[in-house]
Amino acid sequence: MGSTRSRASIVLAAALAALASAAPAAAHSRSAPVALDYRMRLTAPPGVTARALDGDRTLQLRVERSLTVVVRGYLGEPFLRFEHDGVWANQGSATAAAKEVVHPGRIS
Repeated sequence: MGSTRSRASIVLAAALAALASAAPAAAHSRSAPVALDYRMRLTAPPGVTARALDGDRTLQLRVERSLTVVVRGYLGEPFLRFEHDGVWANQGSATAAAKEVVHPGRIS
């Protein structure tokens, strides 16, 4: 009987140790959640697919290679350009600098 209690104590201690050392879940973004009282609807022209991700904090665009698409920044300036050979950031864009997409004064 003492041996059964001893085994049960060991199993319980091991289970508690495993629970105490569990790593935090990484399923959420690092930013605090924000309550929203609106619904966002995305529409895109043919050849462009737009999706809102991460609670509407991130926008994902897919553009057919045959198209050129310009994304405007916060001030209405050209921010990103999707072309057949890639996606380009405007180095003079205030939005690109604020979002650290480009680094003014840095040569790469």
